[in-house]
Amino acid sequence: MTADEELALIKSEQSNIKEDVLSGDLEYDPSLDEDDGTSTAADIVESNTMDDLKNLNISHSGEIINTAMVPVDKITCLMSRELFFNIQEIERKVREKFRSDQEFSIFLHGDFNNDGELVLSDTYYIPKQTVGPASVDYKEEPHSFYNGCLHRHPNSCTSFSSTDKRYINSNFMFSLLYVNQKIHTGIINIPYYNNRRIQVPLSTEFMRPNVEEDIDIDNICRFQEIKEKKEIKTPKITGFQNKGGVIMPHVVSPSLFTELEDDVKPDITDPEQEEFFRYLGV
Repeated sequence: MTADEELALIKSEQSNIKEDVLSGDLEYDPSLDEDDGTSTAADIVESNTMDDLKNLNISHSGEIINTAMVPVDKITCLMSRELFFNIQEIERKVREKFRSDQEFSIFLHGDFNNDGELVLSDTYYIPKQTVGPASVDYKEEPHSFYNGCLHRHPNSCTSFSSTDKRYINSNFMFSLLYVNQKIHTGIINIPYYNNRRIQVPLSTEFMRPNVEEDIDIDNICRFQEIKEKKEIKTPKITGFQNKGGVIMPHVVSPSLFTELEDDVKPDITDPEQEEFFRYLGV
């Protein structure tokens, strides 16, 4: 059987397995999860879990495509503000020490979280190094804990130099470039084949601090809501006064309310004033 015939047979087997899975005729066998190195492509497809198999599609060329696999063109790197402020402080002290802007480098540590983001530790190490306005030369090797590094560039150099790529980026799991008081760019090395690694860009973001979730904000209202809830205070008729034989209502603001003396209170039994008092709601 030729190579083309064998490939055509494998594609046919893959297609049949796909149809059997979707129709429910094929059941998952856990014993097929272990691969002894002799499995064919069809065996590998068949050994996948039911969920994985349901994500498989046949392309126009007959290849099996897993639609659940998401391609990425960059990886997010999460850094705390504390670490970033320390980097800025190192820059300030280097400038103060040499009375000019110099390159410098620090060793870092990072691990992937469950979301595939590279999370940097706040722990860093300043190695022995000789620096210049556009160069840095390490004088000691990093401890095994430190799998990444950061180095500063002059303000006009916002990308890795050829020297950076050869001597720095290739010797760490990840590398960050600090320019103009910010993390300007970065790379991470992904193991590929036979000591080869693929470099993927890093996009650095600040970590979201821990925030209390059950915060009560009932006491916070919009101005209009406060106005509606506020008790409306209007002047009230609190009594009556006899002015020249005419009974007049005594109107005061609630904040100025005082009880009237008995001699100024109206005689609502007077038949002539009864209708007037009724009109006033007394």
